[in-house]
Formats: sequence, structure tokens, C-alpha cells
Amino acid sequence: MDLMTLRRRLDQIASRFRKPNPERLAWEEPLRAQFVSRLLILSGLAEISLLALGYAGVIRSAFFPWASFESLLLLLISAWCVRKKNIAVAAALLLVSLSHVAAFIITPYGPRNAAPALLLPTIIISGLVTGRYILGAWWAICVAILIWVSRASSPLDVQAILFWSAGYAATAYLIWLFSSHLERLLEAASRSGEEKREAVVGERMRLAREVHDTLAQGFTGIVVQINAAEQITPVKNEETWSHLEKARTLARRSLDEARRSILLLRSNDLRDSDLLSAIEKTGRHLLADESIQLETAREGDPYVLPAEIETELLRVGQEAVANAIRHSGAKKITVSLRYLPHEVVLRVSDDGTGSLPRAPGLGIRGMEERMQRVRGHLEIIAQPEVGTAVRASVAV
Repeated sequence: MDLMTLRRRLDQIASRFRKPNPERLAWEEPLRAQFVSRLLILSGLAEISLLALGYAGVIRSAFFPWASFESLLLLLISAWCVRKKNIAVAAALLLVSLSHVAAFIITPYGPRNAAPALLLPTIIISGLVTGRYILGAWWAICVAILIWVSRASSPLDVQAILFWSAGYAATAYLIWLFSSHLERLLEAASRSGEEKREAVVGERMRLAREVHDTLAQGFTGIVVQINAAEQITPVKNEETWSHLEKARTLARRSLDEARRSILLLRSNDLRDSDLLSAIEKTGRHLLADESIQLETAREGDPYVLPAEIETELLRVGQEAVANAIRHSGAKKITVSLRYLPHEVVLRVSDDGTGSLPRAPGLGIRGMEERMQRVRGHLEIIAQPEVGTAVRASVAV
């Protein structure tokens, strides 16, 4: 074996003990939190059942009932950690609680009974909650617990300890395979999602080029031709000039809309900044002067949003800001982004006329479709002489 092969092999072994990708952990954290919460409920019910069986004399346990009270306390602290989004500590406390219960029950029965099987669920939970990264360490802890509690039996039953140690190792290996398979599936799904996003971005760039090379150039040409026609007209007929002025106004408005569409299609701000800053950046581009004040506010502790939700909220925010700038006659526009434990809320409000068209236009329908795509909710409230507020909320 040459040096390069040996080094590659050592890197492969070391990679099993390295921390996983932080971005993937952020994406997995809500799933792990939900799983830990359900495990805590089941563990609490199981602990209460064991407590009842202990009082009934069916199960003998060392330090009864204080061991059960200690386990319930650890479960409560673990639930508090889940609420604080500290999933790693919550999972560790859950494993400690379950292993303590198993140890106190194994002690009076010894390793030749079925009691050591109570440590098997802790290995399964370790692999499912924390992934495959500490399975080897937790297997060693379970073996150490078994040896420690088996010292009560004299002589030490080595055969039973080896039997259960092999069972723990087999369980850990199966969970390791399962966790590895899940992680590969997640990576494949992530790559697929990235490829889809790149395809969407590529299509948007193509459409932006088409709009720029056709519509935008065409409207620019129309404005130039109208200006030229005004210069060469010998007699200023009021009716003719009125039509020319309307045509020029319509052409310029359509040109502005085409440029705004190009800006939105080419927007790639989420790669360089956060969601709120990306919406603000687009609004600043659309502001022709400083007659309109644009303010932003963030509430709650920001957390990572799924890419699809973040993109759709960005488009909704950009459309709402653009509508407020162009149609509301507002002097002040406020964009707020609120992070709740299980929901994110985007609100764009202005102090304009507070009027909505009788029939929703393409912009409003587009915002509604974007929210439906991510199972969100869109609400538009318009109050005359007060202003308009667009509220988009998505459960996460």
C-alpha cells in the first residue's frame, strides 16, 4: 500500500468522526426536534408505567422510586432544551435518562435475564436522533454500563456480557447502515434541489435577456420615435399632441415595467444577503428618488428557512414593495420579517391611498400562487386614507 492510498484510507476513517455539514444540520434540525419531542412523550409515558409497576411490586429496581423521579426530571429538562432549540443537549439528556432506568433495572436481575435488552432502544435512538456520529461511543457506554451493573453478580458473568455486547454491536451496525442510507438520500435530494434551482435561475436569466432584447428595446425605440415625431411636426395640433403624449406615457410606463421584470428575473440577492436585505435592495433599486421612505424591521431570532420558502417570500416581498412604490402614492413603506417558533411572517405596509383594483391583477395573483406553492397564506388589507398591508405567512 503506497503513501497516497494510506492517506486516502485514513481520511475516509477520519471523516466518520467529523461533524456533519452545518447547512445540512440546520435543515435537519426541525425534523430531529420533532422526533425528539415524540420520543420524550413516549419515554415519559413509559417511565410513568414503570413507576406504577414498581409500586405494584412487579418490577424490582435499585433506588426505587428515586431513580424514576430522576429520570422524569431529566426528561423535563430535555423537553425544555427542545423548546430552546438545543437538540443535541436534549438528545443527550434523553439517552442518559433511558440508560439510567435500564441500569437500575438490570442491577437486581443480572445480565442473564432479558433486562439488558432495555439498553437496545438507547442505541437505536442514538442512531436515529444524532445520526451515525456517536454510535460507536454510545455502544461502548452501553457495554460499560452492563459491566458496571453486573458486578453485583458474583462471579462476573462474562459469557452473558459478551452475548449482550455482541447484540449491542449488531444493533449499532444496523442503525449505522440505516443512518448512512438516510444521509445519502438527503444528500441526493439536496443535489437534486440544487440542480432544479440552477435550472430555474438559468431559465430566469434567459427570460431576462429576451425581455431586455425585445420588449425593453422596443419600448425604448417607441419613445425615441415619438420624441422625433414631435420635433418634426410643423403644426402642433392639440389632439395629435395629446395622443402622442399618451403614447409616450404608456411606452415609458411599459418600459419601466419591463425593466422591473428584468430586475426581478435576474435577482440573485439571496446568495449574497439575507431575505430582508434582499427585499430592501430591490426596493432601493425601484425608488426613483428620496420622496418615498423605505424602512425594514426584523423580529425574533432568525433561523435558516428552506430554499423554496425563502425564494417565494422574496418574490412576494419584491412584488408588494414594487406595487406600493408604483400604485399606492405612499410616502413611507415598511417591510417587516417576523420569525416565530413554527412560522415566518412577512409584512409590507404603506401609508398610501389604501385602494385595491376591482379585479386582482397579475401581480396579486402571482403572490397568491407563490404562497399556495409553499402552503402559505396571503392576506391583503386596504383601508382608504390609511394604506395597504400585504401579509404573507408560511409554517416552518
